[in-house]
Parts: sequence; C-alpha cells; structure tokens
Amino acid sequence: MKKCETCEALFSPYRKTSKYCSKRCKRIAKANREKARNETICVVCKTAFYPNRTKGQKAAKYCSSKCFGVGRQVPRVGKVYKGGYVWLWCPEHPISRAGHNRRPEHRLVMEKILGRFLDKSEIVHHINGIKDDNRPENLMIVTNKTHMMATSTHRNRAEIAEEFIQTQGLWEVFLKYKDVF
Repeated sequence: MKKCETCEALFSPYRKTSKYCSKRCKRIAKANREKARNETICVVCKTAFYPNRTKGQKAAKYCSSKCFGVGRQVPRVGKVYKGGYVWLWCPEHPISRAGHNRRPEHRLVMEKILGRFLDKSEIVHHINGIKDDNRPENLMIVTNKTHMMATSTHRNRAEIAEEFIQTQGLWEVFLKYKDVF
C-alpha cells in the first residue's frame, strides 16, 4: 500500500512508480506544479497571481485589468514636451478628465496670474515665439483672430507685437521687453 501524494489516501499501486490513487489526483497535482512554477507577482499591487497563458505568450505582469490600467499610465511626475509646449501633470485641475490629466504649463501660469480659470476661447500667446518659455512676462491672452495675425508668416513678428500691444494699451510692457523682439 502507498499513500497518494495529492489526497493522502491509501491505495494499491498499479506500478511501483505510481504516486497517485487516480487520474483526478494526478491532474490536480500537475495543476499545482504548474501554478507553483508560474506564480507571478503583480507589478502594481505586489500580490501573487497565476497568469492564464498558453505557449508562446508573454508572461503577464498585472493581476487584473485595474492594475493593468494603473501600470500602463504615463509617469505622473516631471515635464512632458508635446509640439514644443511643456505639459504638466495636474489631475486636480477642473478641466482635467480621465486619461487627460496633463495641462499646458503656459495656460497654468496665466491662470495663476489672473486668479481664475481660462475659457476655451482664450489663447495664451508666447510673445517671443519660444513655446517652452513660460515666464509670466512672455505670456499674454489673445483672441483667436489676434493670435492668427501674430503667428502669420507674412508680417514681421516685431510689427505684429507692436501693433497688438498698442491696441491693448500695453506699450510700457513692450518698451520693457523690446529687445526680445
């Protein structure tokens, strides 16, 4: 008589090398060995799990779809450059929504200066044309029409800025930063 390695029941082996009392116990033992071999730790929540995979598939890193979503997010720190503009992570901003928690830094700077949130129709223009220069003195709010005029290639940038500043009553600011143009 032998003791089954799975259920620990006594059985009379059919061969000398038999370890299990039935095919069911043999399947259970095989599954347990596979689980022990394939036990993986989730990258996000650090819990142990057994990934469902077939031959040829990559090893799973996440235990659930929730952890997969968290693990695939872009890092939440630092600056990101998109199209030359600096974008900052700020999920607490009221305009932020799921999946779009970054805001352009120049808009955040202007909101801080004004003490209110900007409308979608308000455009923050970089006076010197450098998109990542977000100093308060280099930013101004313009309308879409004015911004189109300011960024057109048909006219000299200094002419456009001078005309705009005169019409907005900001001549002192222009004289202060005239060397930028």
